[in-house]
Amino acid sequence: MMVKRDYSGNLHRTLPAVTESVTSIQESFMNAAQPSTVKRSQNLPLFCKPIAVLSFAMVAIPYIESLALADATTQPLVQGTDISFVGKFGITNAAIGCQGFTYGGRGMSFWKDGSGRKTLFMQGHDYRPECAGQVQVPADAQLKSAATNYSNLTMATVLQAPAVYSIDPSGVNRFGGSGLDSNNGNPIVTQGFLVYNGRLIITAQNTYSFYQTASIASKGSTTLSAPDFSSLGFQGFSSAVTANPRSASGYIFLIPPEWRGSTLFNAPAMTGNCCWSVISTSSGGPALTTFNPDDVGVVNPVPGKTVLHYQTPTTPVSCPTDGACQSNVFNLTSRVIGGGFVPNTRTVFFVEGHGTGPYCYGTAAECGNDTVMSDVKGPHAQPYRYQILAYDANELISVKNGTLQTHQPRPYNQASPWVLPELDGNDPRGHGAAFDPETGRLYVRVLDGNSPQVYVYQFAVPIGGPVTVSPVTLPTPGTLRIVP
Repeated sequence: MMVKRDYSGNLHRTLPAVTESVTSIQESFMNAAQPSTVKRSQNLPLFCKPIAVLSFAMVAIPYIESLALADATTQPLVQGTDISFVGKFGITNAAIGCQGFTYGGRGMSFWKDGSGRKTLFMQGHDYRPECAGQVQVPADAQLKSAATNYSNLTMATVLQAPAVYSIDPSGVNRFGGSGLDSNNGNPIVTQGFLVYNGRLIITAQNTYSFYQTASIASKGSTTLSAPDFSSLGFQGFSSAVTANPRSASGYIFLIPPEWRGSTLFNAPAMTGNCCWSVISTSSGGPALTTFNPDDVGVVNPVPGKTVLHYQTPTTPVSCPTDGACQSNVFNLTSRVIGGGFVPNTRTVFFVEGHGTGPYCYGTAAECGNDTVMSDVKGPHAQPYRYQILAYDANELISVKNGTLQTHQPRPYNQASPWVLPELDGNDPRGHGAAFDPETGRLYVRVLDGNSPQVYVYQFAVPIGGPVTVSPVTLPTPGTLRIVP
């Protein structure tokens, strides 16, 4: 009998013969005295690895939950060759709702709604950061090549035009000076969305000051088509316990179930942020804090555990000048726009816009006539690209357990970050990257002005080699525990 886990974490049982005995399976594990090796099928994707020990959960015989948690730390790492470009689609540039989706897209996040539709939440126009909308991802057959002009792209179906989401039950708009610290007029932006237990959690921050975290309770539950942005029942902003205020106000995503145990991350979700001025109030590289979304709006500040954070002058690379240097991993032109935790692997990844050339601080003219960031007086390092930085979750667990400091984990692909060549030459100040853990799809939106478009990538890894499974001690016969 072989039991495999698909990408979403669901278990599937394959019986080589109908007459296979449950008793023989149980006896084979009871007789195991030494660690065993389970060979992975060469033809299965990474997210369908056989996990023999999970057979107990499928056949309603004793199962040790801690074994599944322990096995998470031996799961494989994603590699750059496992990521491919699928295609791209457009989003209407019509001025719908509060100024539409143009010059926006911040906080882009994936959600599969109650009808099974694959959708993306995102902030609307940057001039209206208190507005958010939702679009449906087109079918694969409708995606176009990277070179396709905007006018020839398939447009996503708009499920919700951007609407003001921050109206509290009394009718007061809590976004801006009445909610977040406006810091003398510096703009506030929406940074991430997460549907969890019938509520929509939203992160937001001031672009040049301190952050807050926003909690929004949707009317109804997540089985509805979507939380209605125009009538969410806004609960207000909550602060969070983290290494640095503005390192937990951006991208937000779930931790795979197999990594949530008390000996691992001991939390269901992660949030983080990076690279905002002033860099000392953010993080000099990707950052992550684990937390429980159910605490948002209930406990203030929201408790959490920071497992990745680079307090300047520390950065993911050796850069003695707080990121003001040439690097293929991080400098002060870098902007992390999203990420995810790939189920059935140890890989936590981040999508980063980054300048790889000689570092310069000044105007575009002073810095080699930078035509990409021509409006910037500040860091320049053309040419620019988008890339993925990947971390081993085991190192983040070491931070959680106190054996590493938050700045000590390094991307395991730092020698050669995984470049997304379809995005070469774009402004590194991209607006959003959303990950669908069920299908392995990654959606990226760069700074696209009046031609909003989304690039789609696929994580799909053929695997080989052994998985080490520790021996188990089964409960007393007759004791039954079903673990979903």
